[in-house]
Amino acid sequence: MVLEWIKTYKYSFIACFILFVYLYLFFNGYFESIDIIVYKWIHSYMSSSLTSFMISFTFLGSVIGSIIICIICIVIHIKKGLWISLHVFIVALINVFIKNIVQRERPSFIRLVIEKGYSFPSAHAMASFTLFGFISYFLWKKYKYLSCLMMCFPFLIGITRIYLGVHYFSDVIAGFLFAFVYLSILIPMCQKHGFTFD
Repeated sequence: MVLEWIKTYKYSFIACFILFVYLYLFFNGYFESIDIIVYKWIHSYMSSSLTSFMISFTFLGSVIGSIIICIICIVIHIKKGLWISLHVFIVALINVFIKNIVQRERPSFIRLVIEKGYSFPSAHAMASFTLFGFISYFLWKKYKYLSCLMMCFPFLIGITRIYLGVHYFSDVIAGFLFAFVYLSILIPMCQKHGFTFD
């Protein structure tokens, strides 16, 4: 029984371990210089056309953008769409909870968009990884290439947050890792208990 449980959630353990190590490094200040280096490198490519693209693309990870994508998912497949919507909402609540515990101020970089609230972890990164992670999971059996393409979206959204000066690199990675842990627990749980979405 225990071995079966460990086998089912082995990737969950790995994901949690990676997150734990990451948080240890983060709270001990190991990412402070890396945050600056990554921001300067990404911002070195700044141009008016790239800025317009970044502002447009980052919309996909916003509250309104996520809601629109969730509605599209519901229209395409109501059961899967509602499931995705529910868990994106739950992850958004978790994000607010973590932000209010850590209370990290946003970067003092050049901000190209206006954002309020705390910085860690990035809500755009966390919600988009969850959203597109689920979409990718549901597409994997029949549309592997499309599934892989879907996972490019959250990573691009993460880059936009750094480029626009509203998040540190470490905020974005944390958002991805929290979402990864969430998915790594929930998806095996669904598989184990035979949840179907047909």
